Amino acid sequence: MAATIEERITDLLGAAAADLSVDVADGLLAEGYARALKLDSERLALERRITGLAARADDPDAAQDLRRAWLRHRTINAELRQLRALLRRLKDRAAL
Repeated sequence: MAATIEERITDLLGAAAADLSVDVADGLLAEGYARALKLDSERLALERRITGLAARADDPDAAQDLRRAWLRHRTINAELRQLRALLRRLKDRAAL
């Protein structure tokens, strides 16, 4: 099973300074920023969906969909915070 971008960044951050390749760090940064953009796009689409579902929250099916969408939105926000923190750390370390 392939490691996630977060796992690969964490592994690289844990490596000795001599083992930190600028090319590898740059590649992970690019991949990480692409992942962050994808998550952000999904988050924005969910926000639009949540708005539409909230208007129909009196319908039990819409209310259930609204709860699921809101939970996914919260999960995406947490993933984005974690990923962005890792990307900042990797960017700072690669700059040294």
